[in-house]
Amino acid sequence: MKAKNVKYLILSMIVIVGGSLFAKQSMADGYVGISGGYIDTDITNHMAVNLHGGYAFNDFISMEGRVLINSSEEGYRGANVEIDSLYGLYILAAVPVASDWSVFALFGHSRIEATASYNGYSETADDSGSSVGFGIKYDLLEAWTVRLEHTEILDGIDMTQATLTLNF
Repeated sequence: MKAKNVKYLILSMIVIVGGSLFAKQSMADGYVGISGGYIDTDITNHMAVNLHGGYAFNDFISMEGRVLINSSEEGYRGANVEIDSLYGLYILAAVPVASDWSVFALFGHSRIEATASYNGYSETADDSGSSVGFGIKYDLLEAWTVRLEHTEILDGIDMTQATLTLNF
């Protein structure tokens, strides 16, 4: 595990444990949302659209699943690289910093599959592993949340995204 991943893991655990100690019991809520973002890999970059859904156990801890629904195809040295699938399951730990603002850390597991093609030849590869990230969230209205976040999906694959979420 890279040193950067260890730092994110430690930060995530501190936020999760610290947030849990001060968690007030509120009504648990489900939520769904859509995000647009930018995936930066070691060799290509992609614009992406994700769907996510989750369950907030309280104001501080939630569990969330995400799935890529669309990404741009990018070329690399004449080859076409396409992300076929990307999905993951995460724990998010939030700490309020103002009445409508929170910072959060996330930790989870992601899986990605991509295909590279060139001159009629095609090769598909997949990978899975730990994912870590951080962000800030703003409660726009009672049922709507906006987030900005940066996540290291896997080693060498970073995603920065903006998210609009409906809480129910």
